[in-house]
Amino acid sequence: ATSLIESIEKANDNLIRDIDKTKAKILDLAIRGKLVPQDSNDEPASVLLERIRAEKEELIKQGKIKRDKKESVIFKGDDNSYYEKIGNKVENIDDQIPFELPVGWVWCRGHSCFESMESTKSQSEFFNYIDIDAIDNRLHRIKAAKHLLVSEAPSRASRAVKNGSVLFSLVRPYLENIALVEERYSHCIASTSFYVCNSNGALLPEFMYFLMISGYMVNSLNQYMKGDNSPSISKDNIESWLYPIPPLDEQKVICTKLNTTFTLIENVGKSLS
Repeated sequence: ATSLIESIEKANDNLIRDIDKTKAKILDLAIRGKLVPQDSNDEPASVLLERIRAEKEELIKQGKIKRDKKESVIFKGDDNSYYEKIGNKVENIDDQIPFELPVGWVWCRGHSCFESMESTKSQSEFFNYIDIDAIDNRLHRIKAAKHLLVSEAPSRASRAVKNGSVLFSLVRPYLENIALVEERYSHCIASTSFYVCNSNGALLPEFMYFLMISGYMVNSLNQYMKGDNSPSISKDNIESWLYPIPPLDEQKVICTKLNTTFTLIENVGKSLS
């Protein structure tokens, strides 16, 4: 009987592994623009980014925000090479481009698609805290936030989150402690162990979430890990990395497709286990 139970458990583990592998493969196709067909009527991502830059420029003029020295524009030249423009400097970045993107998509650094992170402190006696333990790293969800007294708050409890933020663990990123902050957790405070991704409008929160849990992002960022005890990456590693940005309408279609496909795969798994 013991060996039978063991073989069932092993089969179950293999099934979970196969489900995760299948989901990872589908996700990889999605962020490369190979999951849904492109629609030539969609507004290209470059137009959206241009609009975001113009709005920023206006705020800089009004003195409401400071100019980000690292802000860049990545474009394809007439010679079909990729170029990056920072300030007045333009350089060829062909050797940095991870893969080819479909028409209408653009590459963008984290600096140019995320808003700056903000710190916060609770104004009441208690607060809800999201630390690394609060994340289910297989399903990439927040399991439960901790209810703590402000007087007993860990020093790391200071990252502001909002509905649609994506938490990405800077510590041991290969463990994939990544989650989308839903409405019910939007009043929480997160640990500084997370990078909090907030889109500046270039990425829909849900697409940003799918992008951050993709093998492309996790593996790309893992290469920057430093330290033996608890190997970590830095905020700068995330902000200077390259993100594939589809047109907003296509982001919506991709998210719908991924949600239905993933639900289907998980249900097949449940019925077999």
